[in-house]
Amino acid sequence: DMQMTMQINEASNVGNVEAGFQADLFGLGLFGVLSANGEIAAFGSVLPFHSFGTGLYNIGDELMLRMVHTPGDGEGMGAPSTMEYMYNNLTTASGSIVFTTTEGGIPSSFDMFTGVGAQINSPASDAMVDISYSNITASVPTPATLGLLGLAGLGATRRRR
Repeated sequence: DMQMTMQINEASNVGNVEAGFQADLFGLGLFGVLSANGEIAAFGSVLPFHSFGTGLYNIGDELMLRMVHTPGDGEGMGAPSTMEYMYNNLTTASGSIVFTTTEGGIPSSFDMFTGVGAQINSPASDAMVDISYSNITASVPTPATLGLLGLAGLGATRRRR
């Protein structure tokens, strides 16, 4: 579960700025904004594709992004891994999207590196790009938390005799 606030403050004399979360596993993936057409989307690497549409972002807008990965039962077996994308006060959501790449999700034998960044396309010699990233958080349940959740689930399913 990762979230952040970002803002492209300036993007002059460039063709496009792709900014937001970046994931690296067999290539670069992005969940964020494409400044040229104002699209908010996720694509590339192992990230499941989703577009919220174009005309949603303008230079200078503050944008909150969140993505939540839910692991499946295994690599291509049982329940698949899913990803959910959210933006703008986290009220606009994609819903859970099933991984359809890499045998159903992030392979257990690989590390997927995720961070924030930008790709600047077709910059002129006098290009200027200024991007702010803030309120970056990542949450991963600890094994103890998962154990307590499991015990709570067992308690909730226990029947009285």
